[in-house]
Amino acid sequence: MGQHEDADWHFDQAMKSFEARLARGADDPFTKYYIAGLCALRGDTDRAVRYFEETLEQLPALNRTRAALDPDFKAVRADPLQTVANTPPSAGGVVS
Repeated sequence: MGQHEDADWHFDQAMKSFEARLARGADDPFTKYYIAGLCALRGDTDRAVRYFEETLEQLPALNRTRAALDPDFKAVRADPLQTVANTPPSAGGVVS
């Protein structure tokens, strides 16, 4: 198995495990933040933004600050995630 195939396999396993956790009701913002970062690293901007936005419901100030500095999100900062990550916590939500 080459590096790309190995990375794809590990990504698929991580996503399956995450989805299984969600199905069991284990939906926490910390795990979802890390999955958003994983999706961002893989270039899956839609899922990265979706999962990141969901973390803002419970940890808005912390996760906006983290995402603004987190190198895992570097590849998608020019996408909607940057707007979300750089929205001041007092703004109360996602900026369109």
